[in-house]
Amino acid sequence: MALGLSGTMSWATADADRDAARMDAAHAREEAAKLRGQLEATQVQATELLRVIGQKEASARPTPAKRAPSQKTENKASVVF
Repeated sequence: MALGLSGTMSWATADADRDAARMDAAHAREEAAKLRGQLEATQVQATELLRVIGQKEASARPTPAKRAPSQKTENKASVVF
């Protein structure tokens, strides 16, 4: 803020300061919106990468081998006398 010769701030200076503050605030809002968009894109990308990694890990795990159902055979030994 600039002070006039009488030690008080002029209306023109106050208006200029106000206008500069509004411009700074608008710039800050635009920057915040830009950063918010970048963050959202990064979150989507991270989610997708984790999903793909999870799929690859799941497919890389060895699945337990399935056994054929056991066929129980009765012991039919013939007895010869």
